Amino acid sequence: NIDVTEMDPDATVEDYRELVETVKSQTTRLTRLSEDLLLLTSDSRSSVEPDDVDLGSVAREVVRQLGQLAASRDITLSVEGHPALTVETNGDLIYRCVFNLVDNAIKYSGAGSTVTLKVWQDGSQAAVAVADNGAGISPEDLARIFDRFYRVDKGRSRREGGSGLGLAIVQELVADLGGRVDVASTPGEGSTFTIR
Repeated sequence: NIDVTEMDPDATVEDYRELVETVKSQTTRLTRLSEDLLLLTSDSRSSVEPDDVDLGSVAREVVRQLGQLAASRDITLSVEGHPALTVETNGDLIYRCVFNLVDNAIKYSGAGSTVTLKVWQDGSQAAVAVADNGAGISPEDLARIFDRFYRVDKGRSRREGGSGLGLAIVQELVADLGGRVDVASTPGEGSTFTIR
């Protein structure tokens, strides 16, 4: 894109603005991919000291961070459940997990849908669920969604900048934190990912 624009003697200011936006979005995508790959190959993530983390605050911060993206796609984000539920875990890693799940839900839910984060105490466990009313996931894809580089909708994932690493990262990080992540999905009705 840079070469084509540079060789065009009639390139306008608008052409250069479009070029900058393209370079910016691709740089963001490559940076995210690099960070994901480093996170997956890092041995240091399991040695991070746990701390008291308020899961309600984590959920609200993820909604705040992704609110503009959701609004631009006509998707409503909400947080329900326990307003302040403290667990001993790594705040940065659990934030990354919840962020990835909400980001995926926004990408694949479609305009007019709702993504709900729910935080609650489930017996002796704390839980965070990310539920959407999007397209859902077929049973044959459901068995593979946590595999590295697996994408349900390969064409759409490329348009969205997806690498097929988001759910693999969530599963590995949650396991490192001593928890688990489950998914329930019905095609045509939506999906719910739950971290315990």
